[in-house]
Amino acid sequence: MSDFLKLDLLGASIALKNKEISSVELTNAYLNAIEKTSSLGAYLDVQADYALEMANRSDKKNPTGYSWST
Repeated sequence: MSDFLKLDLLGASIALKNKEISSVELTNAYLNAIEKTSSLGAYLDVQADYALEMANRSDKKNPTGYSWST
């Protein structure tokens, strides 16, 4: 999958569950977009290292994908 930023929440959830993307890949896509637009001053604080750590933990904790359904 190439354009992660076009996914809505449901689309991202499905892609993660189906292993089309990883949490780290999705997080990196957003962090790269934030970096490219940093001149806008839209974010007061970006904790990229923490975000990537959490994404990595998520991928390791639930390697089969997370189901939002009950």
